[in-house]
Amino acid sequence: MTGHKFRRPDSECISHAELKRRFEYVGKAGLRRKNSRRGKTGNVNTTGYVRVQIDGKSYLMHRAVWFFHKKKWPLEINHLDGDKLNCAIENLEDCTRKANQTHALGKPCAAFSGRKKVAAFPSIVDAAAWAKVRYQSLAKAITTGEVTGGYRWRAA
Repeated sequence: MTGHKFRRPDSECISHAELKRRFEYVGKAGLRRKNSRRGKTGNVNTTGYVRVQIDGKSYLMHRAVWFFHKKKWPLEINHLDGDKLNCAIENLEDCTRKANQTHALGKPCAAFSGRKKVAAFPSIVDAAAWAKVRYQSLAKAITTGEVTGGYRWRAA
């Protein structure tokens, strides 16, 4: 079962033995290729997650870390501290899609015009409805500091 429409079936993914043979766990940064001269593995994609290429296939680092430790590909992974770059196994939890969305979007935030706080909201979903923008755009704006809906947004 893939769990998500864009996730490849487990049978098409790298095996656990091969992943362990080629990578080592380094904590917050996730996995690093063994015998690599470079310190980091992977690049941050446009959604803010670290992706790593293995045999021409792209994997999200936090999912690879989970597989490295648990020997099972997850359906959904939640970053407990909300930091997409923190791929430490202690920061990851297996969860349902609904729980993952609630964790990500249930965070308080505020809209600013210049330096003045215009409004505060208990969740990103509520703020998006108020600003008449998509919650995905608002979540990205909070992370990147971009303006959306005519306001600059910050996590509260």
